[in-house]
Amino acid sequence: MPVLSMALPMMLGCSTSALPPIDPGEVDALAQRALEQTGAPGVALAIGDLATGEISVGTAGFADLDAERAWTSELPYPIGSVTKTFTAVWVLQLVEEGTLQLDDPLDLWVTTPWTGEGITVDHLLRHGSGIASYNWVGGFDGSQLWTPEQLVQWAADHEPALQFSPGTSFAYSNTGYVLLGMLAEQASGQPMADAFQERFFDPLGMTRTTVPTAHPPELVRGYQDSPPRDTTDEMHPSAAGAAGAIISTPEDVARWGTALFGGQVVAAETLTAMTTPMRIDGEEVGYGQGLFGGVDPDWGASWGHTGGYSGHLTDLTYMEDPNQVVVAMANSFEADLQTASNVAWFAILGL
Repeated sequence: MPVLSMALPMMLGCSTSALPPIDPGEVDALAQRALEQTGAPGVALAIGDLATGEISVGTAGFADLDAERAWTSELPYPIGSVTKTFTAVWVLQLVEEGTLQLDDPLDLWVTTPWTGEGITVDHLLRHGSGIASYNWVGGFDGSQLWTPEQLVQWAADHEPALQFSPGTSFAYSNTGYVLLGMLAEQASGQPMADAFQERFFDPLGMTRTTVPTAHPPELVRGYQDSPPRDTTDEMHPSAAGAAGAIISTPEDVARWGTALFGGQVVAAETLTAMTTPMRIDGEEVGYGQGLFGGVDPDWGASWGHTGGYSGHLTDLTYMEDPNQVVVAMANSFEADLQTASNVAWFAILGL
């Protein structure tokens, strides 16, 4: 699960308010253009308009090179760390409900090797805990079956010391989000998969989104290297957990993005906190609570998350003006995901 900087499209200082919406029929052509520019086996794009609620999807290329199976919009796809946006919202909903507090110590809910270090819920949400990411230490093997407790223990066994005092720096940590899933399960008394189904997937009509226990046979395959090598099964969903296990489709991820940034899943003040960059030593870090992003003087506010999962790349980005969401997926770690995303954004912005 590599960490990717969020693809922030360059708006060149242009005003976008009066631009017409993208014709839904054009999105397949945009996906084909993205395929040609990235060189990935396959590409999927989805555009969500928050004003109308309309979602348009386009796909191009192959979901499986060996079988020469075309990538069609309904095929399941692992979205990797975009899962963190769901985990963060679950935790923040529990805060809104009074079950959790942002300043609750981790120790209140989960016993860990870092008991007494002063790590809070908010530190975990903002990657400010100092806990090492389990998948980057000790030669981690993501193809095995793992429990959340085992993932946490792996990090502790291979890098037991905190990288910094909690709240004093930023270091992206999949371990931190696994811990958020564990404490949310403890606080709510509900398994993560059930909570996501009841809180998000069912209400939002995300009928093709799951927290899987194994890869479905129709999964879009992921690739790495040149020539492409199928690396899909080098990761098991249990090795990603609350940090990256969700399988979805471009349409469902766009539906999630429009709901999140449209204020349908958290209160306005919570969304404001999610999209307020943390500050370390007076310097702004481009991460809020479960979201990458920030505000640029030329092209305004842009927030979202990227994900990488065993040869699969995903980018979910919301741009305040023109009030739209773009989802880009490319099934190769060699692909330039930002290029794929920008094909859609440049069309939206008339560039």
